Amino acid sequence: MRHIVAILAFSAAGCATGSADDPVRGDASLEGAANDAVADVPSSEEGGGDAGDATTDAVAADSSLLDGAPSDSGPDSATVDSGATDTDPLDTGAVDTGAPDTGVVDTGAVDTGCTATSCPSGSWCSAGVCAACDTSTHCGPSCGVCSGATPSCGGALAGCQCTTGPDSCGGVTTWCSASKTCVACGAAACGNGRCDCGESSTTCPADCPSTTCPKAVSLGTFTTGADSWTFDGLFRWDSGSASMVAGSSTKYSSSYTQNLTNPSNVDLSKCASATLTYRVRLADDPGYASKGSDKSERLYVQCSGDGGSTWNNLTPTAWPVNQSPCATSYCCGGPGLDRSFPMTAQTANLPSACLMAATRFRFQAKGSSVWNLQNPGWYVDDVVAN
Repeated sequence: MRHIVAILAFSAAGCATGSADDPVRGDASLEGAANDAVADVPSSEEGGGDAGDATTDAVAADSSLLDGAPSDSGPDSATVDSGATDTDPLDTGAVDTGAPDTGVVDTGAVDTGCTATSCPSGSWCSAGVCAACDTSTHCGPSCGVCSGATPSCGGALAGCQCTTGPDSCGGVTTWCSASKTCVACGAAACGNGRCDCGESSTTCPADCPSTTCPKAVSLGTFTTGADSWTFDGLFRWDSGSASMVAGSSTKYSSSYTQNLTNPSNVDLSKCASATLTYRVRLADDPGYASKGSDKSERLYVQCSGDGGSTWNNLTPTAWPVNQSPCATSYCCGGPGLDRSFPMTAQTANLPSACLMAATRFRFQAKGSSVWNLQNPGWYVDDVVAN
């Protein structure tokens, strides 16, 4: 029995491995443990209980040596890269975006663009592309050619017209009017804001401002007519006296205001001072004394520096005979008083308010009634700005 226990102890010790820290030393310890086991086995005479304890010790020693040994967790699943190339001819590398297949096949045909009839209204086909009709050769909704009285294109919507900056009508025999159409030069051209149609600072100072103070600008001689002056019904041109006159044989009992105005501006902006000269006459009614009240017939001479928006009364440097008591105007006499005076040359100094680029002049007749004013009563002639 002793020998069998010893062999089992040795066999168990021989199957154990060394510790993870020192496998060599572990083998040596087992060898020593085996020897000790054989040597220490007691004889049956020394006691059977000890033999069981030695066997248990040997198994325990073997179990402690196996603690901490790595365990095999199963087959190795690592993939080995073989380096082989994917030769699948159907794999193009394209990413599927999920868009539906339209089935359209590109034939390689070239797009030829618009045609002469394919462009919408207000456009035309230019080198294969629809372009707006905004040139003089293709203008407006009809894409027509601009010429004649409408030589320029105002755009695809406006169509053909003339332009004013510069005047596409030329400004020699025709000019571009407010209606955007070329019209013949004439009196209407003065006042269009452009010095054209042969105008000058003398004939049309409004369009052709003077760079110097004018020496004498004749505003009206009234030899053959009204010289384009504008006037109300009480005024008229009188061929017998070759002057503008005011009066009426019609009986009016209400008050009145009647104007005689020069038609265009005079540029006096470069003048340090200026005067207005003219001739005037009054034919008063001496028989009015029997009516018992003042007729209050007056004639004012006025200037404007803003083209006629505001007016200033002028007084002559010397009043005609019988007129000095009238202060700011020429006037007729009261009951029994005749203030008549013959055609008299007059000079009036202009205030600074009338030394402007848009200076105008007028004669204004006012009164409470005209049925007692001689017909004619007032005479105006030879008006000059100096």
